[in-house]
Amino acid sequence: MSTTNGVGRHGSAADDRGAKTIADPLLLSGAGDAQAPPKQAEQIVHLVELQAELFHDPRGICYATVRIPLASGRLVAHTLRLHSRSFCAWVAGAARAAIGQTVSPRTIDEAVLTLEGLALYERPQESVHVRVAEHDGAIYFDLGSDTGQCVMVTGSGWEVIDRAPVRFVRPKGMRPLAVPLSGGSIQELRPFLNVDDDGFLLSLGWLMASLKPGLPCPALGLTGEQGTAKSTSARALRKVIDANIAELRSPPRNEEDLFIAACGSRVVALDNLSGLTPSLSDALCRLITGGGIGKRALYSDDDESILEAMRPVILNGIEDIADRPDLAERCIVLTLRPIPEGKRRDEKSYWRAFEAAAPRILGAILGGLVSALAHIDGIMLESMPRMADFVRWATAAEEGLGCAPGSIAAAYARNQAIVIVAALDASPIATALRALLRKKGGRWEGTPDSLLEALTAFAPSDRGFAKGWPKISNQLTAGLRRVEPALRQIGITVERGSRGRGITKERWLTIRAKDSRITKRATAMRGKHR
Repeated sequence: MSTTNGVGRHGSAADDRGAKTIADPLLLSGAGDAQAPPKQAEQIVHLVELQAELFHDPRGICYATVRIPLASGRLVAHTLRLHSRSFCAWVAGAARAAIGQTVSPRTIDEAVLTLEGLALYERPQESVHVRVAEHDGAIYFDLGSDTGQCVMVTGSGWEVIDRAPVRFVRPKGMRPLAVPLSGGSIQELRPFLNVDDDGFLLSLGWLMASLKPGLPCPALGLTGEQGTAKSTSARALRKVIDANIAELRSPPRNEEDLFIAACGSRVVALDNLSGLTPSLSDALCRLITGGGIGKRALYSDDDESILEAMRPVILNGIEDIADRPDLAERCIVLTLRPIPEGKRRDEKSYWRAFEAAAPRILGAILGGLVSALAHIDGIMLESMPRMADFVRWATAAEEGLGCAPGSIAAAYARNQAIVIVAALDASPIATALRALLRKKGGRWEGTPDSLLEALTAFAPSDRGFAKGWPKISNQLTAGLRRVEPALRQIGITVERGSRGRGITKERWLTIRAKDSRITKRATAMRGKHR
């Protein structure tokens, strides 16, 4: 097989031009022509056209696929962004080898600008991918190794191949993964995660969704007291599918930093969270289900740069992570228990054992992907929960993982019941509303103004809640809309209408608890799992 990666059907043109190498200064100097030799920038453009494949992605970002020699002399394809330091360094080295002298940065910048025009207006548009891609019904998984190998996964099996028919980019922080081995069991992962049975099933579901391009994957939240191996478990889950020099990141300052991190890796893992700001919580919701942000392009007044991504996310912290209902519906939250005395391992032996098991663990994960691709079309759910595509995909993977049919979906339903109640407990409006309904026998109706007045009597008195308590009815109705999906899951519905005519017309709310036992049962379940 070919030893190139990330080029596939794009590799033949540059291979056919092998006779025109970067070490041929006569070709670049214009020797033999009657006219004067071209400028250095023109020589560099000609050089890159001979040795690289130029293209642009759907966002208009320009790339070149170049071939970089290994120590063995083999050439491996790498796709580089035109204005990246890596591409400019490759150009500088190639130009020096061809021209016989060092080229100034200004000359390289001039050449790259011309190459950008060629890539954007005269070369094809193609997508680029980080770590995973899907093409013609198969999933391709970049191992990130110097040899350029990747894994092709179909519904009939998986195999390690030398190149893929897609363009992979490798951000700076990416690290190689273990070459997978068949014959392993997914149970080999269990000793490296401090989770219970449901937690392990949900971790497997999260891993399956993380390797499916375009599939919204719920964030995996790890909570627990100090010393429950939250960070270690998060590292292990990430290392097995997306090794990175910065395995865990500190919380980003803003949503721009979050999306920059997402564009540079497959998995975003945030460590040691101590509460989430409303803006960061909303940004995580967009990242989980797919979204983007726009910002002004550098050195420009009217150009906009778009950062767009959909990424698997790991969050860990001591406090409740998903304390807003919209994020809670997109989260799996696992509460890790203290490690029993005598069961704790030192870091060195833990990671030595993990590295030894990683090839077999990854092979077992790939077996789950094979099963998911083979069975997904036949999976029908009795009900469609939020993140239903995730549940279907994880269910389709169960056979390959050796899990009981429907076990991941059942674990997810139990976890969502706990997570939703925790999020409602963190909402002052939801807390007061549930207390009001208990007093009123499960039904209340009236105007937003009267609801605000009625709820104020049940408003939590501590300062943290009081700070976010609505002061006017419009603020109340806006906050109520945010928690309504979570309220419906515990049997509380809000109906909106109006009463009266003309100047007497006013908004009218009817709030019902369909079954008051639901709230009590969900609260009891949450207490049981703490």
